[in-house]
Amino acid sequence: MTADARTALLLLATATLALTGCTGSLDARALDRICRSRLAAGPACELSGVGAIVAGVTDDAYGFELTDGSVIIHLLAVTDLRVAGPVDLSLLVVARDPGTPLDVTLDWSSCPRDCPSNVTIPPTLLPTEYAWVTVASGLRGATPDAEIPFEAAMTFTAANTAIADLRVAPTELR
Repeated sequence: MTADARTALLLLATATLALTGCTGSLDARALDRICRSRLAAGPACELSGVGAIVAGVTDDAYGFELTDGSVIIHLLAVTDLRVAGPVDLSLLVVARDPGTPLDVTLDWSSCPRDCPSNVTIPPTLLPTEYAWVTVASGLRGATPDAEIPFEAAMTFTAANTAIADLRVAPTELR
């Protein structure tokens, strides 16, 4: 994806966010807030494989371009996953190629207590235009007093994909 095309898509995504009025727990720029967190053991967000850290929703925000790799977000930095009820996990994302799958895992295995089981989410097919895509619904988070170790992580894996933002929001009752 060219820099001009990425810029145009990010401007469209920013306008969409402004028009849909994301507020409250629908924290537009959550990815930026999480990745700027300072954790004693290391960075809150990391890349694995081939990719780059790029501008997100705005030029001063985090975003990721994956050529063939993963974004690893340490769950210690994701305060929105310390809730009693279930949550939905969404990404503001675009794939270069139609039918590109996104694999998502939440690995809590190193958590000593008060954490949910590990979760591997079935692959989600990504859009070829920026859109909010719910990649998981009804996830259980850790209890507010859980001792979440640095190694506990959420991993997004894809090829030829840009991730501009993350949203963790309470699952709405249906």
